[in-house]
Amino acid sequence: MYQFKNASNGPVILRSVESFAQGLIDSPMPSTPLGILARVQALILYCIIRAFDGDIQARASAERHFDQLEAYAMALVPHIVFLPDPSNPDSTNESSCVTTPDELPLYPLATTEVFWKDWIFQESARRTLLFAFTLMVIYDLMTSQKCCSRKNLIFKTWTMSAHLWKAPTAVEFAEAWRTKRHFIMSSTKLDLFSEVVREGDPDDLDSLGKMFMTTHMGVTAARRWFLSKGSIL
Repeated sequence: MYQFKNASNGPVILRSVESFAQGLIDSPMPSTPLGILARVQALILYCIIRAFDGDIQARASAERHFDQLEAYAMALVPHIVFLPDPSNPDSTNESSCVTTPDELPLYPLATTEVFWKDWIFQESARRTLLFAFTLMVIYDLMTSQKCCSRKNLIFKTWTMSAHLWKAPTAVEFAEAWRTKRHFIMSSTKLDLFSEVVREGDPDDLDSLGKMFMTTHMGVTAARRWFLSKGSIL
């Protein structure tokens, strides 16, 4: 719907987006972790559409829902297992423990399938939380609003590995887990991407990884790194 927005139908489309977003907020909070995750992701999209549309009323509408987005993101936190921070040896999981084996068995596959499905949810939740609070902080900075209360939630770990993230089956996930490097990213590192720059390859980065690398290093430096590895950003 939104890709067909123009000067004539813009107000109607924005009112529809506002209606969808308000309907989402007015509906009961989901009772399952997956439902909460879907709720956060949906509101992220509705907030992005309105906050960066350029329409003053749309932006004001998005601002009204940022507090609700923060509340939804906080509701997701108890269901997330944050990985140990490699820059802090004393860090521990902040939720229930999940083992991270060196290798995943290909036969029998049942244990690997369970681990893979749990990893998909956990990594989706970690990335969603990171993106939600990054979005709010960036918007606060753009509009000169205070954002200190939201900054701490960004400093959590997530996994950078396009091979794991894009694996379509448990078998391919297990193979990538065994043969490909995956990086545990943490914003507490002084140089967030130093390990990736030193030891990684362009195909290790998925879209989120490229987005944050560019944000952290700058477009020019990120492009130079990709070119030095025989690839393009």
